Amino acid sequence: MLSTEAQPVLDKALLRVGSLANLQSLIMQNASAIAVWNIENARVFTKDGAIRGALDGRVDYTDGKPSKVRLEFEQQDKTWKVRSFNLGQ
Repeated sequence: MLSTEAQPVLDKALLRVGSLANLQSLIMQNASAIAVWNIENARVFTKDGAIRGALDGRVDYTDGKPSKVRLEFEQQDKTWKVRSFNLGQ
């Protein structure tokens, strides 16, 4: 379960980039350690003929340590799929 602060950020990210089933499962895998999500930049662009998206921001873990976060997506057959991510502590 996401914190009350994290859920609205997830909802905003999904609205900005599209419906991303993989994003939610990725977040849920790390939800117990993450206290706050802050998405600072969301963009959609074309690279090498592919439609891609990126979310950049930071997370604050429950132990108080902050970290940068970057999620990259690619649209395939009108479905957004996670291409890469970095949730480093």
